[in-house]
Amino acid sequence: DYSNSDFISTHKVDNSDFTIYSDSGDQEGHLISETLDNAGDTYWISKAENTDEYHNAIFAEFRRPILLEEVFFNPVYESKNGRTFSGFPIRFKIYTALNSNDYALQGYYIGMPDTSVTIVKFVLPSTVNCTKVKLEFVEVTPFVFKSDGKKYAGASDILFIQKSDYEILNY
Repeated sequence: DYSNSDFISTHKVDNSDFTIYSDSGDQEGHLISETLDNAGDTYWISKAENTDEYHNAIFAEFRRPILLEEVFFNPVYESKNGRTFSGFPIRFKIYTALNSNDYALQGYYIGMPDTSVTIVKFVLPSTVNCTKVKLEFVEVTPFVFKSDGKKYAGASDILFIQKSDYEILNY
C-alpha cells in the first residue's frame, strides 16, 4: 500500500540499487531522475511524442536480481476542473529480463484511473525474477499540464516494488 510507509520501506527497491533512463530522452527541466525524487511538484516528460509507430519507454537496470511484484506510478495531473492526467499511459506494457536474456512481456494494462487517484499500482500477474525492466507507454493521454497538448509520456514518481526477503510467521 503506497500510503503505508512501513510497506514502502520494506518493499521498495532503493533508488541507489538501479539506474533509470528513457529511450527518447527528456524535455528540458523535466528529467527522468525526477521520477525518483518523491517530490509531488517535479515530473518527467519524454522528449519525443508518442505515435502509432513510436512508443516511449523507460528502462531500469538493477544492480542485483530482484523479485518484482508491481510498479507504483504517480501520474502527472492538474486539478483545475477535476483531475486531468497528462502523459498517462492508457495502454501500458511491462517487460522484464534477467541478465543478458531478452525482454519478455509480463503485463499489459489498458484503461484510465478514477480521477480521485494519485497513485496507480500496476500489479504483475506473478512475481518475476529480473535485473531489467522496460516500461512501454503504448498510448498516452495528451500532455496538457503546462504543455502544448501533444502526446508526450510523463510521470511524477515511479517505484519498483519487490517481494520482501523475509516471511511472516504466525505463531
